[in-house]
Amino acid sequence: MKIDAKTVLNVAKLAKIELSAEEIDPLQQNLQAIVDYVGQLDALNLDGIEPTAHPFMSSMRLREDDSRPFPHVDELIASAPEHTDTYFKVPKVLG
Repeated sequence: MKIDAKTVLNVAKLAKIELSAEEIDPLQQNLQAIVDYVGQLDALNLDGIEPTAHPFMSSMRLREDDSRPFPHVDELIASAPEHTDTYFKVPKVLG
């Protein structure tokens, strides 16, 4: 893909940034270098390689989901600006 000044200006418009005339050429060269670098992926032989979402194959080990009483409930409730005996009081957010 060839990056030209028109493409640079279109990307700048989409990004909602203004470019001076002096900024267009260096940005064009940088974007072209990025596109060329990514284009190297086309040369790779990926036959038989399954697509992945993450480069590392691992499974997440989950702990047992068990409930336990929190030992400092009274301290936690007392630290709130407004509270009742066992609940936080928060401002009403829905009408």
